[in-house]
Amino acid sequence: MPAQRSIRVGIAGLGFGLNVHLPGFLGLPGVEVSGLLGCHPLHAEEVAARIGLPVSTDLETWLDASFDAVSLALPPHELERVANAAIDRGVPLLAEKPLGCDVRVARSLAARAAARPNAVDFEFAELLTFAGLREAIHSDMIGRVRHVTIVWLMESRAHRSGSWSWKTDAARHGGALTLIGTHVFHLLEWLLDPVERLSARLDSQATTRIVPSSEAVPADDLAHVLVEHHGGTVSSIVIGNANPGVAIHRWTVVGERGTAILDNPTHGLTDFTLRVFGVDGQAIQQMREPPTKGDGRIPAFRRLASRFVDAVRSGGQCHPDFAAGARVATLVDATRRAAKAEMWIEPEETAVSA
Repeated sequence: MPAQRSIRVGIAGLGFGLNVHLPGFLGLPGVEVSGLLGCHPLHAEEVAARIGLPVSTDLETWLDASFDAVSLALPPHELERVANAAIDRGVPLLAEKPLGCDVRVARSLAARAAARPNAVDFEFAELLTFAGLREAIHSDMIGRVRHVTIVWLMESRAHRSGSWSWKTDAARHGGALTLIGTHVFHLLEWLLDPVERLSARLDSQATTRIVPSSEAVPADDLAHVLVEHHGGTVSSIVIGNANPGVAIHRWTVVGERGTAILDNPTHGLTDFTLRVFGVDGQAIQQMREPPTKGDGRIPAFRRLASRFVDAVRSGGQCHPDFAAGARVATLVDATRRAAKAEMWIEPEETAVSA
């Protein structure tokens, strides 16, 4: 594809897609957003009038616009159909995590999309403070990592308001593991050695209190996961999205010669501080995530979107890709199986070949 030609992008999703993907792509040179896809006609009409772009509610009509690439910000139970339709037309794809509703879907999409550029938005890995944490680990600044503690507790809008949505519905693949755990698992294997085995306990007591009917199945809202990595590192994870009045996101990485702490006491994506301490307790490195104007999610997404557009132009690869999304789905599946069986589980190898 000639470098000077504008890349025409289609966006599916009028939530995160409208609020983050759209401004993220519009900030890139040589990129044109040519149309959006929604579900509800009245909402689609309102959005189209507001942003001045065509918004379709029919998948095939949307794809008939002949996009150079599509970006999918859809709930997991809706992503498979749209992604497969785009793959059938040979279109490069960028998708939000999780990559579909289960490990089977994720592996299938990874295999089918392998012949074209593809990417998954694990946006925390795009932050400069997380890149700094990775550098502290991989540069041997703190020595061999012995153990890691991750605490990520917050209260979602659904739990705060007592409202039911796909994010609280197990049948539509919501829950803390889907919303938070997918980020954690990607970051764990990006920062450290692969997961060798894990054990877990899942809880849905808080979500049970807001179920709209006896038929509704509450999704998990609290997870305790213990992970053993290849190489001997142990990670302890506590994540939850039903914790009133609190916002804690902290990674404590303990090495043989020092400790790194990455901490965010707010809901904002750009409020992280990284501190690295030596054996004497003195800080040897400190950095804050650069502040941004407006929605802090947009710059992080734009970094990935820029690499994805470069891959579309060159026909090359972009990371993290659908294979990474399938690996995360494998770890989520292992966590659910470990919690159900109340035993240690070794994740299966992620098979993504066609």
